[in-house]
Amino acid sequence: MRSNFTKKRAIGIDVSDFSVKVIGLEKKGNQAKIICFRKEEIPKDAIGGGEVKNEKLAREAIQKLFLGLREKNFNFKKGAVSLPEEKSFVDIIKLPALDEQEKIAEMVSLEAENVIPFPLSDVYFDFEKVETTAKDSKYQEVVLAACPKTIVDSYINIFQDVGFLPTVMEVESFSITRAITERDFFYSPFLLVDFGETRTTLAIFAGKNLRFTSTIQTSSSQLTKSIAAFLDISLTNAEELKQKEGLLGKKEAFEAMIPFLTDMTEQIKRYIDYYQTHSEKRQEFPDKKFLKKILLCGEGANLKGIIEFLSKETGIEVEKADPLINLLSKDLLPGFTKEKAMGFTTAIGLALRGLEAG
Repeated sequence: MRSNFTKKRAIGIDVSDFSVKVIGLEKKGNQAKIICFRKEEIPKDAIGGGEVKNEKLAREAIQKLFLGLREKNFNFKKGAVSLPEEKSFVDIIKLPALDEQEKIAEMVSLEAENVIPFPLSDVYFDFEKVETTAKDSKYQEVVLAACPKTIVDSYINIFQDVGFLPTVMEVESFSITRAITERDFFYSPFLLVDFGETRTTLAIFAGKNLRFTSTIQTSSSQLTKSIAAFLDISLTNAEELKQKEGLLGKKEAFEAMIPFLTDMTEQIKRYIDYYQTHSEKRQEFPDKKFLKKILLCGEGANLKGIIEFLSKETGIEVEKADPLINLLSKDLLPGFTKEKAMGFTTAIGLALRGLEAG
């Protein structure tokens, strides 16, 4: 699915339960430069669990986003939009070793009926071939992604109502891994932990492709709410305290967050253990099976002490992902720091996808 950049400018829009974020990119040689960014809050109950609950409120938030861009003389009419991880399905399927794309597409359509947990008539689905370094490929693996039509169509309708055409719609984990991995590098298996505002996505990446994804409920906003309840303070003050102290400051803040972080860690360990014990020898990286690194992104990645905590609890090397790795990041826009980029990882990956799509 990856190709050379063919478009001068592109925009990526990441929609979540709490906010809508946008990144605009401009082509610079073989890399891209951020030319605009913006975030708007989404009213409570407008979107829940990735599902549009109140079209009017969601539309107003997205309209406000575009009005803010236009005030800065950015008037994008089309681009890439995220699809909610928790409403999507991602899996690996094996096919006979085939060269012709049309034949692969036919086989995927047949196999999709057996693996997608919804009637095919109710979903949109797409796939990408898994690249391999194996000299003799015994089979062709493809990554299959699907999302219910009701979810996709609801997002399309909202954007079209504000005069914007989603030309690419993509499950969040694909956008994230595009942002944090270099295009021509084959990666040993690693676990991506996207510690976001409303939930955490876990994804195994190996070679050049996603392999598995899962969603857990621990979130950055959950930590804020716990601090507020534990200390009987406002959410605003709790958020400020969380950012200032993290896991390294006041004991009370640590005690409020630790039950949720411990639960997240236990789920991460179970996810890793499942992969380590159930993954057969992979042809895309036949000599490197085991996962030895965790890459952390999302707004929660900025929590002070979270890297050390996860590394100690899992016994695996943990480091922050770099969502600017494919960008010209020396001259970032005012107000857009490397820390802020963590929360815009999905939008960055979507904008890169938009550049690739042309």
